[in-house]
Amino acid sequence: KYNKDHKVINWFWECLSKRSQEDLRRFFQFCTGSSRVPINGFSTFVSYQGEKIPFCIESVPYRKKGYNVIRAQICFYTIDLPLFKTEQEVDDAITTVLDNAVVGFGMA
Repeated sequence: KYNKDHKVINWFWECLSKRSQEDLRRFFQFCTGSSRVPINGFSTFVSYQGEKIPFCIESVPYRKKGYNVIRAQICFYTIDLPLFKTEQEVDDAITTVLDNAVVGFGMA
């Protein structure tokens, strides 16, 4: 399970900090379904029932065999981040998200 000092979390934020503003916008849209942070910040994310929901990063197991990807659960403002073994794997996973991000129901 992740905490703010976990090495994968630190790698994740370090890799994102090196990205362009356009990449960050696209990654945020992948995570939340919106290209912009709400006017009052992350604390204003709400569920369909009107309850406040925090933006979360959840750890998921690293697969020795298979494809380790970052997954988004936009209805819950959560991303699933595998327990990557290296910072390069984290950066590659972010690149995969950006290379395959779809805008507006597949219309670029």
